[in-house]
Amino acid sequence: MRKSLKPLSLAALVVASAVVLSGCAGGGASSESSAPTTSAASSSNPASAPAQSGSTGPSGMPGSASANNAAPSAASAAAPAWSSVAPAIVENLKNAKSLTVTGGSGKGNQKMDMSAKGAVSKTGDFEIVMKQTDMNVDFRMMRVDGKAYMKGNEAAYTEMMGDESGTTAKLVGDKYLLLSDEMLRSFGESLNLAGLRDELVKITPKPSTKMSAKVGEYDGSPAHVYADSKVTVYVATDGSNRPLAYQETSGTQSYVISEWDKDYSLATPDPDKVMSMEELQKQAQQ
Repeated sequence: MRKSLKPLSLAALVVASAVVLSGCAGGGASSESSAPTTSAASSSNPASAPAQSGSTGPSGMPGSASANNAAPSAASAAAPAWSSVAPAIVENLKNAKSLTVTGGSGKGNQKMDMSAKGAVSKTGDFEIVMKQTDMNVDFRMMRVDGKAYMKGNEAAYTEMMGDESGTTAKLVGDKYLLLSDEMLRSFGESLNLAGLRDELVKITPKPSTKMSAKVGEYDGSPAHVYADSKVTVYVATDGSNRPLAYQETSGTQSYVISEWDKDYSLATPDPDKVMSMEELQKQAQQ
């Protein structure tokens, strides 16, 4: 059976990358283990593994320790116990007003990359970009001023709308597709980044989980590095206890968190580059 995204499920699209995070889940108790070894990452690959102590992470990548972790003197201090840090990480995520999350999962033809940014609220503006290699899906969605827009290639419309003929892609072209008010109401509270944030909360190991703790590096700057057999968590050393990145121990999933509480301002697409669902349906019937 051919793999596919759920047709026109914007809830699934917004949290599609978050759902794969469940494979990293370390919420239950696990046996103590040392931090897994990860390779240095390229700045052009958001799904690459963050760097461990003694190596250099992805230079200039959103969520870099150089931008979020400005306390180099902390490098000489021991990393606090995970049990004291985990509750603060969860609270930071729950209280975040806005976030940028970049990363991906899988390898080779099974690779999916994503970038999401915007307000973590029921009505705030946001934008998400997704690419899935094996299905050649390239998709973008945004909500600005209460209106939701989507844009994708032919494979994206095929997977999301079940349009095997390619008609939707041909009619929409390089325009954004404006979702109808009815569709927007049907998705309700799911059309936001809260689902992605909630998944990050879920994969954060519980305070009782036995995690190794050490001072290491993330993107060339000090970071507290916590690891068990499932996930490695990189945490800022500036006292904020904000998570910088989550890395699945197997190395197939990596998510970087940055730009906390930034005041995002997303531009509404040019009206000449927008097609309504009504117009699409009308043209499709001609």
